[in-house]
Amino acid sequence: MATPDNLVVIYKELADAHERQGQPQMRDRYLVLAADAALSAGRGAEADLLLGRLLRSNPHHMLRPFASFAEAMASPDIQNYVGELRRTHPPQQAEAEFDALRAARGAQGSASQAPALPPTAPAGNGDNVPSADANRETLKVYRIHEEVEPPPAPTVPRVPRPAAPRPPVAPPKGPPRPARPSPLAPTIATGSALPLPPSPADAEDTAKGSWLSVCLFVLLLAAGMALAAWALLRPFLPLG
Repeated sequence: MATPDNLVVIYKELADAHERQGQPQMRDRYLVLAADAALSAGRGAEADLLLGRLLRSNPHHMLRPFASFAEAMASPDIQNYVGELRRTHPPQQAEAEFDALRAARGAQGSASQAPALPPTAPAGNGDNVPSADANRETLKVYRIHEEVEPPPAPTVPRVPRPAAPRPPVAPPKGPPRPARPSPLAPTIATGSALPLPPSPADAEDTAKGSWLSVCLFVLLLAAGMALAAWALLRPFLPLG
């Protein structure tokens, strides 16, 4: 059975291991158990240090309202919480986890600290082993001729070509002169020709037509008057 002092170390180691594994919930539980073991061993200052580490890692923990771990243990809610942690993670289970953790660390340390063995020489008769002088090859020295790059050819400066002369700018032309009106313009614009004098044949036809019209008019007038007179006088004429 581990003593309270040993339980403080065991719970702290387990809290560190779970923090490295990225398990903050298990880390917080073992920190609370470590502070409880330290307070049970009469090490209140260490219990307060563990409480400070817990609140730095998890500022929203349920122990944040308390200034010390002893003050927290005076609360019934915290007593029930710590009692539940004691039943869930008893000291025997913590010791078993701690031993497994130490065994895993020892296996990793022995694997990393094992010295590498030098390569073994092939077995054989010592007389048949060639000497180092026989295997030594003659060092051959080769002279390296550095290739010298030829100097760059001198560049001939380019002579700028003279700019082509610009064509002279023609002076602006004046406004066009108005065209003189033609004497035939009114006649062409209106589309009518000058009246021509009537010929003698046309005059004669015109006169004959006018006389004929007058005669027809007189005949029609006389016939109309006779018809009107007959219509007026018929009632007064004796019947035959």
